[in-house]
Amino acid sequence: MEAEDNTACGGNACLPELSLVSLNSSDNTTRYYGEPQVVQPQLGVAYTEIQSISIDSQDCASFQLSPDQSNYWFWNGVSWSIASTNAQSSSGQDIQDHIAQYVQQTGPGKLYIKAFLSTNQPQNSSCQINDIDLNYTND
Repeated sequence: MEAEDNTACGGNACLPELSLVSLNSSDNTTRYYGEPQVVQPQLGVAYTEIQSISIDSQDCASFQLSPDQSNYWFWNGVSWSIASTNAQSSSGQDIQDHIAQYVQQTGPGKLYIKAFLSTNQPQNSSCQINDIDLNYTND
């Protein structure tokens, strides 16, 4: 069997892209069950350098970063530290402001982002991450 070259994606593998994650219930009455909901992709992004990250989310979302899916890191206000609990997480703004220090500390490899969606509002209120854009190179 022979196949033609795939030119549909500019010479790169055509892969699906996650554009929306919704945790809405069918009756729209109960969305969260006491603890923050965790969104954790199974595949990381391989990089040699990260120039920037842009996170568009509500304040109720927080994040941890990992190079290996074993140790997750958070910005403690001064430096990146390994989190011992899910409560030790970073705001989207802290990740944007300190991504260069994360890369310096962990080196090139893969980036995994774990997100926590929580709210102090009534249980039927939402917490959203609208977009995460990563500007990186992988040489």
